[in-house]
Amino acid sequence: MTYPYLCTTAIERCPPDADLFFNLGMVYLRDRRRDLALEMFRQGLSVDRAHTELLQTLDRLRPRRSPVFPFLERGHPVNIYGGLFRSRVTRLWTAGDPTAGISPDL
Repeated sequence: MTYPYLCTTAIERCPPDADLFFNLGMVYLRDRRRDLALEMFRQGLSVDRAHTELLQTLDRLRPRRSPVFPFLERGHPVNIYGGLFRSRVTRLWTAGDPTAGISPDL
């Protein structure tokens, strides 16, 4: 018996459980079947939206953004600090209303 078979059987026989989808997704990742792993992680989140391991794993699997300055190496300090700045600005901008804290009479 293979691990994917065992995990799939457990998912079919047990009530929906995010841990089972997480385990099957990890098995697929180890088998280098990223597309199936992502599908299992998404199904697990449909069962439990706050499952921390699923959220962390999906965050790690998210594709990297291109360097801020593509003519420099990714590890160049300017790209590193530029990426940190871009990330923080993007996070602040998308966190809520970008006009929060600005006086309406300006």
